[in-house]
Amino acid sequence: SSVTGTISEYTLGSELVLDIGTGEPVQFKLSQNVVYVDSDGTVLEAPGLSTNERIRVYYIRVGEDNVVDKVTLLENY
Repeated sequence: SSVTGTISEYTLGSELVLDIGTGEPVQFKLSQNVVYVDSDGTVLEAPGLSTNERIRVYYIRVGEDNVVDKVTLLENY
């Protein structure tokens, strides 16, 4: 699955919370080998995510958790 939203909380290498516009923030855990890419699909080594950035996350459901294995940054640098 994938969803686009704005980062409202971010814990480096651990988890993030996305505001996807529904009024209900969605919590995601980051997998150990999560891949970050820019809007062109170029892999980013250290993207330095921050709150209020728009991203798209690709995730799988593992038990009660949404586990992200890919993040696309939608903001221009």
